[in-house]
Amino acid sequence: MSCLSLRAVPLSRRRASMRVVSRGRGMPAIIASAAVLVAAGCLAAAEPAPAPAPDTVAARVAAQQSKPSVHLDPGAIADALAIAGVPEATVARLFDATLRANLPGMAARIDAFLFFTRDPEWLAMRRHFAEFLELPEVQSLDAADAAALRGYGGVVSLPAINHLSPQTARAFESFGTDDWGAAVELPGVVELEPEAASALARCKALLVLPHLERLSAESARQLARHEGIGIVIGGLDRLPADVAAALAEAKSIQGLLLPDLVVLESQPLARRLARQDHAFLPAITMLDPAVAEALRGNEGGELALPGIEMLSPDVARHLVGAGYYWLTFGCAATLTAETAEILARHNGQLTFTGPAVFSAAAAAALANHKGTLILAHVGELPADVPQALSPHAGALVLGGVTRLTPEAARALSTHAGRLVLPAVESLDAPVAAALAEHAGGLVLPGVCELSTATAAALALVRGPVWLPALERISPRGLELLSAKPGTQLPEVESLDVVPGL
Repeated sequence: MSCLSLRAVPLSRRRASMRVVSRGRGMPAIIASAAVLVAAGCLAAAEPAPAPAPDTVAARVAAQQSKPSVHLDPGAIADALAIAGVPEATVARLFDATLRANLPGMAARIDAFLFFTRDPEWLAMRRHFAEFLELPEVQSLDAADAAALRGYGGVVSLPAINHLSPQTARAFESFGTDDWGAAVELPGVVELEPEAASALARCKALLVLPHLERLSAESARQLARHEGIGIVIGGLDRLPADVAAALAEAKSIQGLLLPDLVVLESQPLARRLARQDHAFLPAITMLDPAVAEALRGNEGGELALPGIEMLSPDVARHLVGAGYYWLTFGCAATLTAETAEILARHNGQLTFTGPAVFSAAAAAALANHKGTLILAHVGELPADVPQALSPHAGALVLGGVTRLTPEAARALSTHAGRLVLPAVESLDAPVAAALAEHAGGLVLPGVCELSTATAAALALVRGPVWLPALERISPRGLELLSAKPGTQLPEVESLDVVPGL
């Protein structure tokens, strides 16, 4: 498992407060960025003005491209937002909201969060980044207008287009041919006529329709001819059988993203989703065994169902061994020991979202799982759960734990596998001492500073210790940790060695 923390020192030191667990295989940039538009709920635009001339559009493109990239590391993003005048407290809340969100790949990334969020406050943040260009005055486009956008490699949002004409749709035919990051977002379109869908399908960019209220089978058939990056269809919580069957024929490279789909009933559509690297279905609450069986056949991607409320043994049997490497569920609170026993056979990573944790009985069954187990948002484990999980030989990632007591640390020290605590930013000596018996490897990606006493306690931990974000340490602390076998620290030249710390 590759574990990378981007949680850093306080914002007062111009670093971001954010953490990420990397799974060794990130989702393709477009669907990550694509995923981002799903919810790109759009702010209501004022009365639109006439469409700008191409040279004006070109100037807007150039101005946006001169801004910082949303793909920068969190520290650089924090700096960019500070320079733009965004209050430090707002930046901290943005990072916190990102950490709590359910995103494709379950990674806390600002680019994906700004793509998915429907909160107007966070949508307004998009204007600070090069990859998001909003043209609220544009009501229609012709080929000359669109030519000014051709070289833009980000998301073009056109909230004033409420009725997409075939002519405007055709104007995007050459957009996205030069850059995989290009996307067309049409948040004002609630219904797509077949002729417009046919014209839009010729566009090679990611197509984002976040607020559809109606989609006919014929329009779905025309959209399915799209051979570009992918299609995001939001706003629809269920699909009639003929519409779902039409979308199941989608030819897009990255396939479909259906962020608001609550009910998945179509087996053909499920089979289409199973062919994608990421089948991300955040709104699905229940899954029928027949549909679960249709979701089989993936070759190493991710199936994410962070909104699912219950996972029956029959559904779990179909999903385990289906070919997915990552399985993500939101049903820890209702997980039975029987279902947990089936999930433990999964040959890959298991992630559970939300603040709830499974029971000790379910934990005991999951202890037989050989892969990584992630509790993305759980802040505290009941005392009996670490004990039940202790035989688990895979990595245990506790993404929501920000503070450890000596009692909690002592309980976690019995875990057989690697223990990853990406949200813990500081340790005192008693907590570090309570981890002394842990032998599987301790990863602390958020710890930036260690006192001599804490470093001395960590030097006595039985297993190796990783401190990839460490910045400040005393000379004696550095000496003790450097002598500990298996310890991984940043290069000495990058450390601030502070006597008396």
